[in-house]
Amino acid sequence: MADITKIEGNVVTKTMQDKILLYYGPPGTWKTTTAVGDIATTLLGAFEIGYKFIPGVKAANLTSWAGLKDIVRQLSTVEAKAMYKTFVIDTIGLAYKACISFICAREGVVSIGKIPYGQGYSMAKDEFEKLIHKIPQMGYGLVMIAHSNELNDEENGVSVKVDIDKRPSSVIKGMADFILYARKEKREEAESDDDMAVYGYSQTVNPNIEVKSRARFFPKKVLFTHEAITAALIKAVEDQDVFFGVTSSNEANFGIYEDTEIDLKALKEEVTALAQDLLKEAQTEDKVRKIISTNLDVRVSVTTKMHIPKLYLIRDQLVELKKGSE
Repeated sequence: MADITKIEGNVVTKTMQDKILLYYGPPGTWKTTTAVGDIATTLLGAFEIGYKFIPGVKAANLTSWAGLKDIVRQLSTVEAKAMYKTFVIDTIGLAYKACISFICAREGVVSIGKIPYGQGYSMAKDEFEKLIHKIPQMGYGLVMIAHSNELNDEENGVSVKVDIDKRPSSVIKGMADFILYARKEKREEAESDDDMAVYGYSQTVNPNIEVKSRARFFPKKVLFTHEAITAALIKAVEDQDVFFGVTSSNEANFGIYEDTEIDLKALKEEVTALAQDLLKEAQTEDKVRKIISTNLDVRVSVTTKMHIPKLYLIRDQLVELKKGSE
């Protein structure tokens, strides 16, 4: 089990490599171009063919969730890690629809609603979340692209949302360090209305526009290019260094995405030691055997990670039994 007395403080990084980004906006706002960024070290997972005019981009065309799963499997290899630093999914909405189709095929139904007791959507969300989380856990930056759902209501004003099903929405938005809304408008320094540029918004005065920034000093509005966004991140972190009196790092840190590992061996040893101690006492012997047999259908010594919740339950019950016998 993790030793919480040895956990070190987080060091903020100035690189885009370990960040998770969601870019969304209407067509023609160069989302894919900006997301791809450094084409030499980026792999594009293309459910939508939006890279026709990006020279040199390395793109894997995808039509199924199984195809994405295979790409993620290959990303775990030494060869892939030597080539790529960032993985882009275009679009994340189409990826989720492919996940739904995958679950339907796996469960032998024609629609997700046909799976009994509403379990289909939970299965899809779990499958989707597990695979998407795996990408940064393997040491890759992740950029997700989505379309925008834009409404102009006379009563409530302009509303701009990420165009994706509400079920995976919480997964995606919770993961993202930045949600940038891309919008084409008149260039700030231009004199002519025809001189247009695309800007990315991380904050807006309109609460009905979905945006997000984890970086305190990241600008509310930035030219929507990979170079401009990277420069804005570096400056935001440097400003934060001054504000907090700390020093950031230029090196990527993917340790923040790793799950705290449960030491299965130590947990089994703890349960075994408790049980052996209690088995020596006649008044607790039968109770110990009942606790273990009720929760496990295998010996403690051969349990695996899938048994961890049960082992914790047994440990807690044995601890309580020991307290009662003292």
